[in-house]
Amino acid sequence: MNQSLTNEFLKYKVRDATPADIETIVAFNRFMAQETEGKDLAVEVLLPGVRTVIGNSTLGRYFVAC
Repeated sequence: MNQSLTNEFLKYKVRDATPADIETIVAFNRFMAQETEGKDLAVEVLLPGVRTVIGNSTLGRYFVAC
């Protein structure tokens, strides 16, 4: 990997998502479904699932780069 690309990656820290990230994750999930599948997913459908996963890491994990 070239040095400038390495420096770009070093700008970001990856961490486990927290409850404060739920709204952003839901929004990104909606955008991704629209872009990749042409589906408009309802916040009311996504929100409980994202909350559940963030609240129970045995079910899955979300990561956030910041």
